[in-house]
Amino acid sequence: MFSVRVNMPRQEMDGFGVCLAFHQAGMLKKHPKCDEVLDLLFDTAGTSILRNIVGDGGIWGDDTNGPIPTIEPEEGVWEFDVDHEQVWAAREAAKRGCNQVMATAWSPPYWMKTNACVHDGGELREDKYQAFAEYLSAYVRSWKEHFGIELMAISPANEPDLVTKYSSCIWSGEQYLKFVRDYLGPVFEKDQIQAKVIMPEPTSCVAHVEDYTDLIFADEAATKVVDIVGLHGYGHDSVIAPVRGAAEHGKKVWQTELCDINVMEEWQRGDDIVNGIFWAKNIHDYLSAMEVSAYIYFWGTSIYPNGGNLVAIDMETGEIKVPKRLYTFGNYARYVRPGYQRVTVYGTDTETHVDAFLSPANDELVMVTTNPLDREATFYVDLPGLEVKGIRAVRTSATEDLAEITPAALDDKGRMKETLPPMSVTTWILKL
Repeated sequence: MFSVRVNMPRQEMDGFGVCLAFHQAGMLKKHPKCDEVLDLLFDTAGTSILRNIVGDGGIWGDDTNGPIPTIEPEEGVWEFDVDHEQVWAAREAAKRGCNQVMATAWSPPYWMKTNACVHDGGELREDKYQAFAEYLSAYVRSWKEHFGIELMAISPANEPDLVTKYSSCIWSGEQYLKFVRDYLGPVFEKDQIQAKVIMPEPTSCVAHVEDYTDLIFADEAATKVVDIVGLHGYGHDSVIAPVRGAAEHGKKVWQTELCDINVMEEWQRGDDIVNGIFWAKNIHDYLSAMEVSAYIYFWGTSIYPNGGNLVAIDMETGEIKVPKRLYTFGNYARYVRPGYQRVTVYGTDTETHVDAFLSPANDELVMVTTNPLDREATFYVDLPGLEVKGIRAVRTSATEDLAEITPAALDDKGRMKETLPPMSVTTWILKL
């Protein structure tokens, strides 16, 4: 049996997100089924965070997979009338209820880098720390002033521990500390930037994260600048565990990028319910073991191969493909809204995975249950202290996609007992 304890709160949720960077927003805009894809991502799945790239103006790639124009192509030369693809995506997302936009800098512009290009690693030149801090401030302000969009958060670096052929920049922990404390913090304070600062977004967790956060949290001034610890979960060596020092310093933790790269076995790949269950379990692990406040899948949609997106698009045939992971992602994202509080769930059943969330008004409890087994499982839950006025339920399985089902009534002790189909994710919405 499980027991939900609403009087034992855990982390506040900020939402669930996707990314449309590197011209994927532009590709989607041209697609004949553009509106259908947008509806799937932001209505059906209920995505509430859009992750963008801070344009660096690089010359690698092309207009189907490449860098975004920069607002400062040369030092002191400002061009704010750029980024139209991502602005379009943000506005389309907002029409469908997604009003939170974050932006990550994969690389500073070439003229700030030690290798004089945005790709193949390189570092931020020490004499350009001030320029990059002012650049990020200008980027946040430009979205508000030119497009009327308030960025909720900005991240100075993406995977600062990785050299890639696409936009990238290497940062050591010491370099990051100096930049955040001595440059970014003072500039953001002077310019009254309200966007939250996310860092460090390394490739994997949790050791790579702490290479940066240990130094930040040991410095009082730097700690004040950082609002959110961001991380990625790539690699089989990733450990989903609390980030040392984050809770003690009052910092939320976000999982800001993850897809099928080096995170699953071959048999778990594909578009079927096996893959959908993998991602539901992954979300559960990050919520319960790391206590993240946001979970962002990498590509919302893209031209990339199967597994890297929630909705696959084919630019030649015009067809779209909707894998089960979109719907199991939606079992969380559509119903666990920003501001909901995860609450403690006790249980002796180690095979079924359960998460519970209380609405800000304390008038709704959302439970998400995942049965990863190839057989039925019994979900028996106690709800002490709750007066339940009504129950809805939606399920994703091999034959269902966020389908409304008829839930069982509570017994005379206020408990609920349900049979969960094999390989299924069920969301329960309880009105209180």
